Amino acid sequence: MGMTGTGKSSFIKLLTGDEGVKVGETLEPETSEIKSFLFFHNHQCVSLVDTPGFDDSRPNMSDSKLLDDIAEFLKRRHHTKAVHGFMYFHRIRDVRVGGAATRNIRMFSSLCGPEAMKNVAIVTTRWDELHGEQQLQAAGKTEKELLGHHFEDFIDGQAQVHRHDNTLESAQAVMSSLLRCPPIGDIRVVVEILHGKTLPETDAGLELKEQLVQLVSHYEDELKRLSIEFQAAIKFNKEAHEEEVAKLRMELEKVKKDHEALLGKAKRVRTKRREVLFRVLTRRRA
Repeated sequence: MGMTGTGKSSFIKLLTGDEGVKVGETLEPETSEIKSFLFFHNHQCVSLVDTPGFDDSRPNMSDSKLLDDIAEFLKRRHHTKAVHGFMYFHRIRDVRVGGAATRNIRMFSSLCGPEAMKNVAIVTTRWDELHGEQQLQAAGKTEKELLGHHFEDFIDGQAQVHRHDNTLESAQAVMSSLLRCPPIGDIRVVVEILHGKTLPETDAGLELKEQLVQLVSHYEDELKRLSIEFQAAIKFNKEAHEEEVAKLRMELEKVKKDHEALLGKAKRVRTKRREVLFRVLTRRRA
């Protein structure tokens, strides 16, 4: 998991040798759904799972749908005790961790839970793009700040840390380290669902709900700001302002629909549970 452009698909292509794995040359997302890739590592059959980022900008991508897909996938794999680890990818050249990256990290943490942290690998990428001692020192400083501030809970939970330099040897080292771990016993989002929570009631669902509410507020504030600027600049650059306003309105509508979908899923699950309970009670009375 990780943001768009952090090298997830490139990592999979290195290990599998699968030329069909799409690797983006830009920050436009190439992964549009959860995909599994089989390959052999040290004579062991391994399945690598690639997921879109929660920062996906395409109109047809929904964070609530992505969360639902990931939870369902993990629930199926959890029964077979086949999940050995999670990898989170982050570009080492991203000195500033923005809002989208922070949201991805928080979603990742809420999905895994503290019980699974020993099976988590934080993989910083793009080390091969650094040249000279000065850049390496700067990257080392960024890594230290990243782990100390944004991944503090992961480190406290004994998560692994790897530097990936886009070589096969580097990717294999990450895989070997994770496969030495026993399969994960408790994945937070799966355990919560098995204990009767709806997805929106889980830690991951609550985290996503909070993020969507914040995004709605952010986009509404941005639209207000642009409206004021538009009135001031209407004579000079009307077309550019109209395009920016239209883009923001589209993003706002997408986030609102995402939020409504998350709440709707919880309502449907509760209704279904009441219907099942009613049928059980009716049969007992009969």
